Amino acid sequence: MSKRYLAITLVITLIIGLGMHIPRKAAKKPFTVVIDAGHGGHDPGAIGYESSIPEKTITLAISNEIKKQAKNKKIKFLYTREGDDFLTLKERTALTSLEEPDLFISIHLNNSAKIKTGYKLFYSDSNQFADLSQQYCQIVANELALIGDPFPFTGIKQANFFVLKKTACPSFLIDLGSISKPKDLAWLTHTDNQAELASQLIDVIEQLEKHSH
Repeated sequence: MSKRYLAITLVITLIIGLGMHIPRKAAKKPFTVVIDAGHGGHDPGAIGYESSIPEKTITLAISNEIKKQAKNKKIKFLYTREGDDFLTLKERTALTSLEEPDLFISIHLNNSAKIKTGYKLFYSDSNQFADLSQQYCQIVANELALIGDPFPFTGIKQANFFVLKKTACPSFLIDLGSISKPKDLAWLTHTDNQAELASQLIDVIEQLEKHSH
């Protein structure tokens, strides 16, 4: 038996005896996104044209469509609600903080007939990640082909909504339009359009994940 073989055997024995192991590369944490479907339960949110479909139903449909379509393994999607449940604003932000996500997106609609047709983005300058939230809004605005027709992009605005300023991560709210307008309501409640909205939002989130590196 050679001296070299004995030396190798001794080293292996010492490693096993001391419980040593070859370190493995830690798995990379996925880019985690919380999707917040606005309102729910006894809180209907905005009410559609002629008291028809409430905001809570449409936001949940889009959120659930995102869940159905999301396949990217680099991104972990979480949801504040997956049914017609009521959560307070504090509960939404508390649930989000527990997950330590990289991004929080709140989906909403409005019922103002005076607001120009189109979608807009909001971020809060009171959020500790305000600069990054604003950057993400700009990326979304640049990438979102989504409702180019009949729903054009109408701007990025600053607003200190509770869920935006209290989430401990970059966050923004997307207002997808006014359901007080018959044409807008008809478009937003069509299942094919909701599926397209979800697809476009997933595409944008994938761009944000790449930007985060």
